[in-house]
Amino acid sequence: EPGVGVTESLLASGSYELLPRLRVGARLAVSLANHVTAGDERYRPIAAISNVELEGEYELPLGEHTELAVVLGVALPTASGREIEAEDYFELMEGRAATGALQGLVQRAAAAARGFEENALFEAERVGLIPKVSLLHQAGALRLEAYVKLENLISTRTRVEERYLGELIGAGFAGYEVARPVVLGLRAWANLDLAELDRSALMVEPQMRMQLGLLHATLGLIVPLASPLAEPVIAGLRLAAAARF
Repeated sequence: EPGVGVTESLLASGSYELLPRLRVGARLAVSLANHVTAGDERYRPIAAISNVELEGEYELPLGEHTELAVVLGVALPTASGREIEAEDYFELMEGRAATGALQGLVQRAAAAARGFEENALFEAERVGLIPKVSLLHQAGALRLEAYVKLENLISTRTRVEERYLGELIGAGFAGYEVARPVVLGLRAWANLDLAELDRSALMVEPQMRMQLGLLHATLGLIVPLASPLAEPVIAGLRLAAAARF
């Protein structure tokens, strides 16, 4: 069975307030695997670029401490590589796999390292439509967040085993500001595959967040409770920084 070593994935995003309460933005990830192995073969480091995801977001205040956001995302089929097919596994084991297949493995590893929460970014040869609704509540030291989204992914190829992939993802975060500016909390999310429940996932992520003026930083450890992958299960370390101007 082919395997991917340590995978590093950098996700860059930006948004702009086009109108009051209306924001538009884009996201893109770059992933690098230090090595890919298959049988006795070891391949060189492989890099892959994700799909570009464009987003529009409308914010609606529900009270002094609560905010609702409605988001529509569109994933453009720009990802490196291709979907892995049966013949690719034979070529991998024989040491003659094409770059597209190797990049497909890296995309899969990057999606797994992020807990299958952002699959629309890493599905090669697919265009996506992603509606999302999120809720944010902040009162005193308490922080509560939740969202639900539906990733609709359609293959750009005419001959493919699954032309449509549908995944329902729900997530939540509960945190408390233990000392300014440090917030400790726990995120959890589930990815429900609408075609095969065996491909669903459940993750938890203890987090530490800090806010220093306009700068936000997050440190988290992604721990799988249920995963579509066979052992060993992939865990991920998340480091994130964001600034708002």
